[in-house]
Amino acid sequence: MYERIFGKEDKAKHIDVDEQLTEISDRILKKCAGVPLAVVTIASLLASKRRNKLEWYDVCNSIGARLEENNVVKDMRKVMSLSYYAMPSHLRTCLLYLSMFPEDYEIYKDCLIWLWVAEGFIQSGKQEIRLFEIGESYFNELVNRSMIQPTYDSYRGTIEYCRVHDMVLELICSLSSEENFLTIWNHAGRTSTSEKVRRLSLQNGKAGHGTAKAAMITEHVRSVVVFPLAIGHVPALSKFRVLRVLDLGYCSLSEDYSLKYLGNLLHLRYLGLRGASIDQLPDEIGNLRFLQSLDVLHNKIRSLPSAITLLTHLLRLHINQEARVPKGIGSLIALEELSDLGIHDDSMYIIKELGHLKDLRSLQIIIRCE
Repeated sequence: MYERIFGKEDKAKHIDVDEQLTEISDRILKKCAGVPLAVVTIASLLASKRRNKLEWYDVCNSIGARLEENNVVKDMRKVMSLSYYAMPSHLRTCLLYLSMFPEDYEIYKDCLIWLWVAEGFIQSGKQEIRLFEIGESYFNELVNRSMIQPTYDSYRGTIEYCRVHDMVLELICSLSSEENFLTIWNHAGRTSTSEKVRRLSLQNGKAGHGTAKAAMITEHVRSVVVFPLAIGHVPALSKFRVLRVLDLGYCSLSEDYSLKYLGNLLHLRYLGLRGASIDQLPDEIGNLRFLQSLDVLHNKIRSLPSAITLLTHLLRLHINQEARVPKGIGSLIALEELSDLGIHDDSMYIIKELGHLKDLRSLQIIIRCE
């Protein structure tokens, strides 16, 4: 705990510098009663505060007498709520969005940040700072505050995924429901009683036996994230009017769901179709002029429609290396990420067009000799 609060210096040095702060941190540690999540959460909260004894006393008094063994869950919620409300509003919003994902779900960091971007949670006051970079700083802040648990890439040593501790997830799911921030449809039923749904997470197909389509007013929905078991419960795309996020990753669309009305989602910013068992994108995708992120990896798409060159706001494009891109790809001048671009013998012209994409920060090319 002391290392998290004060840094890697020896605790004894801090006793000399400010004995009162060390005394308060000792009292707080005793109140945590050895519960690991409580220790880590409170330590992260103190690390983010000024070294002011009055502020630290407030934290100490807010915890209560101690975490009683027979009431750990209730007291842990009090500890986590304290840390939650101590965060700035933009971090609270980003954290609440993680209630979209089921318990123990491994969340891909980059996808999460692009979801935040699409929702408008990330704002840049300076033109030269990319939205993704700001979102990454938000992500790292949540890690530093121990609100999310990072998973590191063993080769590069960078954070690739994250998880949400079940107690933290319980807290943010409860808050999301109370604020009507997000509605979850799972085996336990529907978490929000409001008919006006703003964000929708469909996690499996057991609840309600298909009544999700009829029980909700979907015209105000901004985000829909669907997990494979719930694909049969998704309302038709024609039901959504202001949708900004649609994630159907690894849902089988070949049998259960149609992209027929995809071109009508004029407000769409994020479209996730990774591993969705599709072999083509509709030409109407060119209507999605505000689209920022398009992911169609792990599909059988052999060529992208020419209309994709109209998506001039696109920041992120992930495709299969087998997919041929049309002439004019250089018109996507806002692109920051492009992978896995396959260069074929008869499409070497693409290399010249890449020279127009001056904002690219991540590019993966596969040269295919056929």
